[in-house]
Amino acid sequence: MAFRIQAANGISGKDALDAFSKACKFLEKSNLAKEIISDLRDHNKIITIKVGPGLVDKYRHPTQPTDSAFVGTVEWDPGYALNVVDKVKSRPQQPWVPNKKESKPFWACCGTRAPINHYGTIPPEVCLMHELGHVLQYLSNPDEFRGLFRKPDGMENVMGKMEVEDINTAAVEQPVILELRAAGVNMGIRWDYYHTAD
Repeated sequence: MAFRIQAANGISGKDALDAFSKACKFLEKSNLAKEIISDLRDHNKIITIKVGPGLVDKYRHPTQPTDSAFVGTVEWDPGYALNVVDKVKSRPQQPWVPNKKESKPFWACCGTRAPINHYGTIPPEVCLMHELGHVLQYLSNPDEFRGLFRKPDGMENVMGKMEVEDINTAAVEQPVILELRAAGVNMGIRWDYYHTAD
């Protein structure tokens, strides 16, 4: 098994493993998520999944070329859901899904004028899937992935980081959400990585 589960911020190892296992079971309602999880689970390198409350969801890739069996750490808070903005102008036709911050859609209280934005919530499991998508990106070409985060002079490459996030959002997060919605799971969606409402 390529996943190594690590408990953080006061939860037990059992609770961390249970949270990760439950998230995988939920995500596997999506064929794409099921395939990605299976591929990563069967990989010959170790992916650490650090699980705990208060962690900021992220993937920490190795910063230097390495032949080691370690390919980075995903940090994941199993209690954190992401509020997102589903921008009507730039999205395919999808039903509106309320998020935990919105008690009613804009149009319900403001007449017939169409809203500019819809809001939704991406559950913690999909936040985990987003980070696992980064692991897949890294494994497909480690040198290129590292290069997108740093310029040759060592400075941060903001545009490269945006490209990594947008590709992952479009190639992994959105298709998984659409498959989960088709399976009857009610959740929000974002069509751009930076369309967050938090």
